[in-house]
Amino acid sequence: MGLIGDVSKGLLIFAVGFWVYLIIQLIVTGQIVFAALFLVGLMIPIVYVTLDYRSNFREFQCRKCQHHFKVSYLTLVFTRKSQGSAHAPTGTAAYNLECPKCYAKAWLVPQE
Repeated sequence: MGLIGDVSKGLLIFAVGFWVYLIIQLIVTGQIVFAALFLVGLMIPIVYVTLDYRSNFREFQCRKCQHHFKVSYLTLVFTRKSQGSAHAPTGTAAYNLECPKCYAKAWLVPQE
């Protein structure tokens, strides 16, 4: 991810954190109706981000059977990741994925 992607991801995390803090603060102070309205308002951006992450894919290749398969960004967000170790060169992310064809689990680097 480039600089713009990192900045936008950081702003998104900050915004979601602020909204969660605000909702908790409103619940603690007894303003449940406003907390519910903020929660509904937060669902709209979360849905858009989720749809964007589901529509974009990265391609991987199984080391065992050489099968090419695609994985959505949303799945990769919740997958174990290793960066700059024995699994991948420095600056490259490797994901612990299972091949849908042979069911072999391995650390895989996305295809370019």
